[in-house]
Amino acid sequence: MIRYLPSPRTAVAVAVLLVTPTGSATPQGAVPATRAPTLACTAFSYPQRTQRSFAVDPTDDRILYVGVEQDGFFKSTDGGATWVRASVGLKAWGRSSDPTRPCFEEFYETTINPKNPQQLCIVRAGAPGTTNTPSSAGTNGVYCADDGAATWTQRITPAMNTATLTIAADPTDFRTLYVGVNGGPCSNPPPVCAPGTYFNTRGAIYRTTDAGATWTELEAQYVPDMRVVAVRADERNPQVLLAATFGKLPGGSGAIAEAAQRGVLRSTDGGRTWSASLAGLGPDPREQALIRSRHGAAQRHARVCHRFE
Repeated sequence: MIRYLPSPRTAVAVAVLLVTPTGSATPQGAVPATRAPTLACTAFSYPQRTQRSFAVDPTDDRILYVGVEQDGFFKSTDGGATWVRASVGLKAWGRSSDPTRPCFEEFYETTINPKNPQQLCIVRAGAPGTTNTPSSAGTNGVYCADDGAATWTQRITPAMNTATLTIAADPTDFRTLYVGVNGGPCSNPPPVCAPGTYFNTRGAIYRTTDAGATWTELEAQYVPDMRVVAVRADERNPQVLLAATFGKLPGGSGAIAEAAQRGVLRSTDGGRTWSASLAGLGPDPREQALIRSRHGAAQRHARVCHRFE
């Protein structure tokens, strides 16, 4: 059980930014000029998921980080005995039950610069969308901190899909980051999105070489409804990248079985070109989909993406 302590840096009331309908940020506790949108703030399936956001400082294993769905991001400096909120700068919609309290969507993964552990980045996701989508999508995406999670800055571009599921850094240059996204359609009905609205056309992987100031959607074997759930760079040769993917059509019991699968993606030139392979994953699309299933099947992506040949 997490024991929450108030942060000595700032009161929780001003720790995050509540987002108004125009997308502008209003400090929590302030009264926005127009009524801010809210979320029901109930977990989609499992309450308060942490996904793969738990991370350990590579130079001091007493320093821990974790993102908690709905509640925010937390840091411990004593091996987990106590935790403080570390959510300053993270955007969120308010809760429908209490609009002054932020409701954070999922924290998917954390990466820390091993050469300077004060630098870390996280990826957050809800439904696919961009900062221009009139939904909570504008609060998600990539956030980075240069001060050990004391303050966060959102590092995305307006056209970028903010349903970011995984992040990896070039082991030699933390300014070069790769993120994988949910390349499925917008799940919000009109007037938020027209039916069949997609936000990716080239690939469900983005790359930045300037710490998130700009991003490029890579040509990465994209098919509609592809998700990239893990991406990793080879520590021995950062030009070699692997990504685990799965395809899932919107709705229906056959959503995975009927979708196109790409399996494992591989690049040997820093993401400029990619090949796809289903080798060894079995003939059934449900086996080729590299996701965590309820019964533990198809959980191979973790070891697949850490094995370099």
